[in-house]
This record gives sequence, C-alpha cells and structure tokens, in this order.
Amino acid sequence: MVRTPCDLGYESEGYDLPELRLIEHIVDTDPTDDLFATVAMGLKDRNTARREFINERCVKAAEIMRDWDCGIAWCSLNAESDLISSLSGAVNIQGSDNVEIKEKNILAFTDGEIKKIVTKPKIAGFGLNWQHCNGMVFVGLSDSFEAFYQAVRRCWRFGQISDVEVHIVISDREGAVLDNIKRKQRQHDQMATEMQKIMRDLTMAQIKGCTIEKAEYAPKQEMQQPKWITK
Repeated sequence: MVRTPCDLGYESEGYDLPELRLIEHIVDTDPTDDLFATVAMGLKDRNTARREFINERCVKAAEIMRDWDCGIAWCSLNAESDLISSLSGAVNIQGSDNVEIKEKNILAFTDGEIKKIVTKPKIAGFGLNWQHCNGMVFVGLSDSFEAFYQAVRRCWRFGQISDVEVHIVISDREGAVLDNIKRKQRQHDQMATEMQKIMRDLTMAQIKGCTIEKAEYAPKQEMQQPKWITK
C-alpha cells in the first residue's frame, strides 16, 4: 500500500504524479419507448447495448483522437478495434497478431515511431511504461476496475511530466458502468489510505530496525587467473 516515499516519512521529490483528468462522453441513441432510451440494468443488457452502438462510440472516439500527437484507444471488442483503427488511422495491436508483430508494434509505439495505437487492456494493459503518452480513450467500459486501473497506469505513472487525459465514451443505454468504476476507485483509494495508516508504524519499525551484515573477506589462497580472461 506504499504509494510514494512520503507514506514512510521520506522526501517525495520526483514522485509527484501530474493531474489525472477523467472526461466522460455520453453518446445519445434513439429512444426505445418514444421518449427516452432504455438504460441497461444488468451485465447482459449492458453488453447488448455496447454491441448495438459500436459505430456511434467509435466515431466519437476517433474525433477525440484526431488532433492528438500521441494516444491510445482501449477497446474490448474486435469490432471496436477494427473500426476505431480505420477511422483514426491508429495501428491496431490485436490478439490475432503473432507474437513478433505484437512486439514490433508495441516497441515502435514505446519508441515513438508509431504515434497512435488501438489495443485491449488484456493485451497491453499491464507492465508497460508509456510515460511519453498522456492521452487515452476508452471506447466503452467493462465492469473490471482492475483492467481500467492498469490501463490508465500505463501512462499515469512516475516519470510522466504532463497531465493525463482519460476520455471515456459510452452510450446513454449502457447504464451505470462509469459510476461503478468511479465507486471502485473511491473504495480503492480509501482502502489504500487506511491500510497505509495501519501499516506505516510497523513498516517504519522494520526498516529502521534492519542492520547490515558484512562478512569479512580474508583470502588465504592465491588465485590463478584463467588465460581466456586475459586474452
């Protein structure tokens, strides 16, 4: 639960994250009861709504990405990836690519040779350092807070010097997916803060109670250096 060195009473220079801005875009759909769009209440209904309005969401996402110098579009469905790639010109890093192609395109984006990509959190949402990028758009959301959290953290991480914009595009029928993610984020932050308070004194005691053990080295036998080292 340690998030920065200041959690343990140390200086945190260089570990201050820039601002994270979550920007929500609700795509309007046609009414289903002559007046309003019917909001999905369950997971099955939300998945159905998501598939029905792929075109509207991808058009909006491509519009958001248009003026970016560098950016990521996160998708969950193949149809989303294909369409946003064709609309935005971003390189699609997809599951059907072989390992060599995935690696080549991911490294090219990391090195700045590719400016915009489309991919899925389960492909590139973990372990990558993309502090050179500060814009991303989620073309819809799943209910997985872990996938969302990890995808955001590819760019919003130590070493990032610019504010990070996270755009979230959903249709007006997809229900409380974003509210659900926000609720989980609040709960995560609260848990981390409380756990840090509980563990801080114990952790500090362990750190300050550590001692360095050094074994004295007293060589008694002359070593013969192998000839291959000196050649």
